[in-house]
Amino acid sequence: MRLIYFLLLYILVFNPLLSQNINLLDQEQIDRFKQVYGNIKTINSLSVGTRNDNINNFDSLDNIEYIGRLSFIHPLESLKSLSGFKNFRKADFVSLFMSPNDSLSFPVLDTVGWIWMKNTAHPNISIRPTYFKNTKYITETLTLDGNLTLEDFPYFAHNTSLTFDFMRFNNLDSFRLKNNRFERIKGIYISGNNNVSYTGFRQLDHVNYFILDKNSNCDLKMVILIKSIKKFEYRKHEAINIFGEGFKHIYVIDSIKFTKNKVMPPFTDIFPNPLLINDRIYIEENPNLTSITDFNNIYIYPGFEDSIVIRNNRQLNNCNVDFLCKALEYMPERTVIRNNGDGCTIEEIRKYCLVNTSDLQTDKTSVFPNPTDGYFKIDGLGDHAYIYKLYHPDGRIISTGHIQKNHSIDINNLERGVYLIEVFSSDSRDSVVHKIVKMH
Repeated sequence: MRLIYFLLLYILVFNPLLSQNINLLDQEQIDRFKQVYGNIKTINSLSVGTRNDNINNFDSLDNIEYIGRLSFIHPLESLKSLSGFKNFRKADFVSLFMSPNDSLSFPVLDTVGWIWMKNTAHPNISIRPTYFKNTKYITETLTLDGNLTLEDFPYFAHNTSLTFDFMRFNNLDSFRLKNNRFERIKGIYISGNNNVSYTGFRQLDHVNYFILDKNSNCDLKMVILIKSIKKFEYRKHEAINIFGEGFKHIYVIDSIKFTKNKVMPPFTDIFPNPLLINDRIYIEENPNLTSITDFNNIYIYPGFEDSIVIRNNRQLNNCNVDFLCKALEYMPERTVIRNNGDGCTIEEIRKYCLVNTSDLQTDKTSVFPNPTDGYFKIDGLGDHAYIYKLYHPDGRIISTGHIQKNHSIDINNLERGVYLIEVFSSDSRDSVVHKIVKMH
């Protein structure tokens, strides 16, 4: 029994991973750290500071190498040095309040999972944080809360699972990044921004998700850089935002969601091209939305995976769009249209569908053979000529021309990959989009 007691005591005092959460409220508690906790090297959670602190150094923490969660509760205006963190190399999460005069940096902090920097005390000043000048890797999320620029930030990896959170920026004519080129990132979340121009990016090839929440008068023309995206959300906006040429290179996306917006730009300002959606379409609780005819560049296939929901848009009276005709044909049980205006009901949409059937329908046309080694046809065409456009995966138009029934299109000169072909109806009012897989 005595042996168990001493083993527990040893684990508490000398264990390299201290499981308890530590709160250091002032300089006195920091100075007594080693006396209380010994020469530990890792901590699960460490919170530092109070609103009226006088913290100026962390010298007693000089053995710490890893902190699971490090939080500076308030700006440390009196802090003179971070040399006490001279062995601090890794953290899962670091949260800091920024001050205009901050010029300190963690000496050897190499890797952080999530960094959350806050400038909520000085909303009219743009702060250039220096804490992470020596940090090489951010593996999960970078959250900037308040006006902050990253000109003194380390270079991020160009191919990363990083998520950017940009929150509560105000009146910035340019958001600048030291490293502004990304081949692949996990996502971008922009929330509570007012009058901000996101012109600092130079490359954003592949983004898993792009979420916009409660922004106003923001310049989001950088979306033109994005070559592929899986998910887009636009929610809780009360003022207009500018998209420039929009997602100019996007022709395919998994899901879109527009919810609780008092003001919405035309859908074609955001997605100007024919847009094939694979998984989910949600348009909900937009109180001033009266029509979705600008969504008529959307296409769906019979294999649409999830659901289409258009509900609780009280003033929405025009839902006459072709993709809803297809939805009610392909998957009526997964198409939810309710609690909108009197003109946006399943009954009214079916009336529209009866009199607006195109001579060109996705379910009656197909690409054959697909995959192909070089030649393919469009089955299901009528007896007249149709205009087509062939698109590269990045959105560039490769070729245009005319095609008729039983005629072939030659793509032998194209590299192996997935392409899109858009075929226009005889009156050029409607079109269908098909994927083509080039094998060799």
